[in-house]
Amino acid sequence: MIKYNNTWRRELKFIVSEYSEDSIISLIKSHPIILSEIYIERKINNIYFDTIDFKNFSDNVIGLSNRLKIRIRWYGETFTTVKNPILEFKIKNGLVGQKEYFELEQFNTNEYITSKEIYNELMKNKTSVFAKQKLLLTKPVLINNYLRRYFISSCKKFRVTFDKNLNFYSFLGKKRRLIKTKQNILEIKYDKNEMLNSEKITNYFPFRLSKSSKYVTGINLLTGLPNIY
Repeated sequence: MIKYNNTWRRELKFIVSEYSEDSIISLIKSHPIILSEIYIERKINNIYFDTIDFKNFSDNVIGLSNRLKIRIRWYGETFTTVKNPILEFKIKNGLVGQKEYFELEQFNTNEYITSKEIYNELMKNKTSVFAKQKLLLTKPVLINNYLRRYFISSCKKFRVTFDKNLNFYSFLGKKRRLIKTKQNILEIKYDKNEMLNSEKITNYFPFRLSKSSKYVTGINLLTGLPNIY
């Protein structure tokens, strides 16, 4: 089933690795707009896709206004029978973005799975021919996972997430090579109509805005390129 998130949303990202988790959570919970935690902390997993010439990666690095990110996302264990996976197309237009996504059938992953096997699993998937057509010119290029905590403002207009324990897995070699990082990321998300009011939440945090992309960071680490993010 194809679904759309038609809301154009702004995402601000801050690399906060030099701060302890306790201090970050304390800042979040003491914010004047009253941020309350929702959900329980959960593990997010992503398989990122790109073209053979890594166009999506390049577009992100050079900062093209209109760009695309393709991934499969699920929650829980990384190498397992993946239940309720979602295929997402993140569409960026300048400072804001939206999502187009598809519900997929379950598939299996393990530490030896190849990009070809993942691709074949998706091609067998009966959920959406349209989604398969969109993937024909791409391939899986990396897996990542991290732990996330979620917060929402009392007015319900601002969301804050805190991500920690970022791990990346390469598709080079027979077994998925793991690279761990100590990078922690804070994100603030809100509708584009709230951009004029966003300073009241961002100015409270003593963090420096960063052009952070988990996908770009993963590719840089796994290929030995300088990590510019």
